[in-house]
Amino acid sequence: MQTIEVDEYRKAVADPVYESAVKRFRSELLAAHALPAAASEFDEGKFVLPGHEGSAGEWSDADRADIRVLRATYPELASWGDMAIGGAWGSYSQFELEVSWCDWLIGQRHDEFLAYIKAK
Repeated sequence: MQTIEVDEYRKAVADPVYESAVKRFRSELLAAHALPAAASEFDEGKFVLPGHEGSAGEWSDADRADIRVLRATYPELASWGDMAIGGAWGSYSQFELEVSWCDWLIGQRHDEFLAYIKAK
């Protein structure tokens, strides 16, 4: 599987010339985290300690704003606490996109994020 660097992905998001790189990145990510056909629930317990599933966590105002946007963008996660959503996004950002917090994708729906959560 060919790896797309984060800088190349950023260019792809910003420049239509790189549209094929974006499509390739998405298809590789979805293939790497193939979803079971019957999967219908997302487990926030994968990203927080037991008993902290609905916790707000300690986030900056900017991060809380990002988390609100993520919750609106992914209604599947509407019942999750801020700590779980932020933890999941941070984990996805670090392990899949190799950045600490992928703020440039917030507000855009990417099913790769949900695939990552289910596969985790």
